[in-house]
Formats: sequence, structure tokens, C-alpha cells
Amino acid sequence: MKFLFLLYKFLRLYFGFLWSSKTPFSARTLLWGALAYFLLPFDIIPDFLLLTGQLDDVLLVGLLVYAAFRFIPKDYFRCMYKQHISPEPLPETTRKTTG
Repeated sequence: MKFLFLLYKFLRLYFGFLWSSKTPFSARTLLWGALAYFLLPFDIIPDFLLLTGQLDDVLLVGLLVYAAFRFIPKDYFRCMYKQHISPEPLPETTRKTTG
């Protein structure tokens, strides 16, 4: 459940950068490229090849997003992070501790 919560927060940040006019053109281009590569059926390695087909998607999309985030100025990134991720920490799960 925590993974879905983090994924939701990341997607809010991702699309916030994607649609913002303050995001540098180079970063937006890389973000659009990552989204297109993820959604379109054309791949470097076809997806029907087990594991390697999905692995190239994960690696290439991750690399494009990482490169895009590097083009975004730090102050603007912090501002968008606070706006879309929120400054509150993740909710703690209740676990029984032994001992």
C-alpha cells in the first residue's frame, strides 16, 4: 500500500513538471519522451522477450526521468516537491515490536 501512495505522489510531481510552463524545455522534452516510450508499443527490445523486454522499459524511462530532473533548477524542484509531494512525512505503519 505504501508503494501505491509513493507512486501516486511521484506521478503528481511528474505531471506537475510536465505541464508547468516554468519547467525548462529540455526537461519537458525528456519527460514527454519518457512518457511516449512507456506508452507506445515500439521498443528497443520487444516486450514479448521475458524480463529483458520489460527491463529496457524500466531502465530507459528511469534514465530519461533522471536526466530531466537534472535539468530542472534546484529551487524550482524544491518548490514543486513541496507543492506536489507535501512536506508531511509518510504515514507510519503500525507494527508490533517484539521484545
